[in-house]
Amino acid sequence: LDIPSDYKVLGCLDGVILLEKNGCFGYMNSKGQWITNPLYKSASDFVEGLAVVSEEKPKIIDRDGNTVIAEGFDYISGFSNSKCILYSKEHGWYKAVKYFEN
Repeated sequence: LDIPSDYKVLGCLDGVILLEKNGCFGYMNSKGQWITNPLYKSASDFVEGLAVVSEEKPKIIDRDGNTVIAEGFDYISGFSNSKCILYSKEHGWYKAVKYFEN
């Protein structure tokens, strides 16, 4: 892999590498191609094909960098057993369930 020398590798789960540079986080695939440039203030490892990232408020992205659950919540847990918990100060707690397409 061609990982730039000024980046720190924080993890590699679900076929995606989590990188950090100067307090900003981004993702690279196993071929060394950027999924998202390091633009997030916080980022989790990918689990079940999804990761929680944050610029201002948290959101969930997929392995292609697409937004799956948009910003608008104050807290989003990572996925476990195809479920995650979301919280909004305005609306309270929610449970999100991941559905699979065949």
